[in-house]
Amino acid sequence: MQWTRMVMGKSPRLEQLVPPSLDCQWPEICSTLQATGIKLKQISNVFVSKELVAYLGSYSGLENLEVIIERGNEDLAHLFFDSLVQHKDSLLSLNCPAFHEGQWCLTRYNLSTISQLHALQRLPMGVNSYDIQVIDDRNVITMFLDMAPAMPALRSICIRATSTVSSLYDVYDIYGRDQAMRKRDTQTKVEAVLTKYSKSTDLTCVRQLIETHHQIIRPYHRH
Repeated sequence: MQWTRMVMGKSPRLEQLVPPSLDCQWPEICSTLQATGIKLKQISNVFVSKELVAYLGSYSGLENLEVIIERGNEDLAHLFFDSLVQHKDSLLSLNCPAFHEGQWCLTRYNLSTISQLHALQRLPMGVNSYDIQVIDDRNVITMFLDMAPAMPALRSICIRATSTVSSLYDVYDIYGRDQAMRKRDTQTKVEAVLTKYSKSTDLTCVRQLIETHHQIIRPYHRH
């Protein structure tokens, strides 16, 4: 309630809102933001909820968005990405780190939405292992790189392998494979796809994008 009163008290001048703790009542705050017509330019450290998605879809002008994804809210992923179209001309940075495989990763569905974010400069995304184990022209990373020239502002990407475990505390996946080893194998495939694409494309802008990924990943991944 204290945060809700603060939000209403600063309306409509408020442009940035970062909660002091993860247990802040963000669903209530998002409903208040929408009701009072406040148009935030920066949202950070926020759990995804249906109220947040509704708020994002109610206005335009957001510049930076960083969200926290909880397990079990896969049904919100499509709605979340669809809501970003409202901010296609303003969104500079999108950070929705997916630690587990699913619809929050880079997928064929959200590629169409992401390609419309013409102002986007930074895009870190997770990837599903099954989406990169297909022939080249249907590989989700290849499809993303094919559309990258239509995103002239994009300066940095980072594509990471994600986990298939059912719990953060699980060491093995459902097939009994060591989770860390499986993620390393998937990341190796990601690097191979990116390297192959970099060698085959004539577009300098795409090669530079791929290099930004390598610069981020190299300290954490052994080829």
